[in-house]
Amino acid sequence: MADTVYVGDTPSSSATDTFGVTLINAATNQTTLLTVKAAPDAIAVNAKTNFTYVANNVSSLVTVIDGAADEVVATVDLTPMGATPENIAVNPVTNTIYVVDQGSGAGTSGSVLVIDGAKNAPTATVNVGSLPNAIAVNAVTNTVYVVNTGSNSVSVINGTSNAVTTTVPVGSQPDAIALNSSTNTVYVINAAATTCR
Repeated sequence: MADTVYVGDTPSSSATDTFGVTLINAATNQTTLLTVKAAPDAIAVNAKTNFTYVANNVSSLVTVIDGAADEVVATVDLTPMGATPENIAVNPVTNTIYVVDQGSGAGTSGSVLVIDGAKNAPTATVNVGSLPNAIAVNAVTNTVYVVNTGSNSVSVINGTSNAVTTTVPVGSQPDAIALNSSTNTVYVINAAATTCR
């Protein structure tokens, strides 16, 4: 399996340029451009299956890329759910993809759409807080953490039941998250409070 870097390309003019994902071979720095739908907003890689998932915000689609063939092999349509993909994460152990949908905007609940990586099909919708933004998955505990920028909280989702088990209040306007699966510690940046909690 080659070391590959994936970069989402959103053109300055959608009328004249192509929405795509640039694949960079980390050994040679050679690039390959794959065309995707509008507009690639976030990317997640399942290193175990060698598949990459691209959340296309404007077109409400998730593009599936086969890392062995360097080609698009499937597209998951989220328009029946009215979704606008904002971010994406993968649990490589369960081969499950999680897509953040902000919903209709501030003051309304967003959701996380759950996709079965074996079937490339949505299997569940989990309601979370207002304006969900960032997402992180602890594959060791099968737990998903979703930052809700509009409600200053983090929704904690059980990956087995696809249910929110708790909501953790954090600082003002949280907008980024990272976790250490070895220590089971989650870190959240609060933009308006200029803190990390």
